[in-house]
Amino acid sequence: FPPRDGDTVLLWRDGRPLVFLRGEAGAERLMCNFDPRHGNALTQPAFVVLLQRFVDRTRAAVIAPETAQLETGQRISVTRAPALPLEIRASDPAGRPLEHDDASRAPADPGFLTISQDGVVLLHAAAHFADTGEADFSACATGDTLAGAARAASMRHSTVDPAWRLWLLLVVAAVVVAWKFTPNQDARR
Repeated sequence: FPPRDGDTVLLWRDGRPLVFLRGEAGAERLMCNFDPRHGNALTQPAFVVLLQRFVDRTRAAVIAPETAQLETGQRISVTRAPALPLEIRASDPAGRPLEHDDASRAPADPGFLTISQDGVVLLHAAAHFADTGEADFSACATGDTLAGAARAASMRHSTVDPAWRLWLLLVVAAVVVAWKFTPNQDARR
């Protein structure tokens, strides 16, 4: 089927439009001028990228609730009605409110962000601190962290016997008495 006036052709082959967009922004349709089941389009990464970009573009034009996981300070884009003000609520992981009034960026501190408009939640997000230094494993090495753990556990769960000197003296006395009353093996020969 041929493209109409106003269609945006995305992919041509030998002068024939294969993929094009039809309609107005927010109500566009992705038109494939071929049957994807009978070709190799479904096995091509470029076709998957094309579909993903179309879905992202369509999603960006729709005013609807969205959930996201963001990095602190990350730029965000919220689809909203232009005439109504936004309500922004940010809180830390414990639920305490954070100072944040910028709807174009995630909070600078880890926590939660909710952006609403006229009582309708547009974005509910969690912001985390993604430090690339924490992900640097270049200086990692093996190590035995349990080496002193057994001794520390033994010391933590043990108490010193106040009569240890008396017990030691009794053991030494028992050894001396046993030695004294043990017959001499050399005398019998």
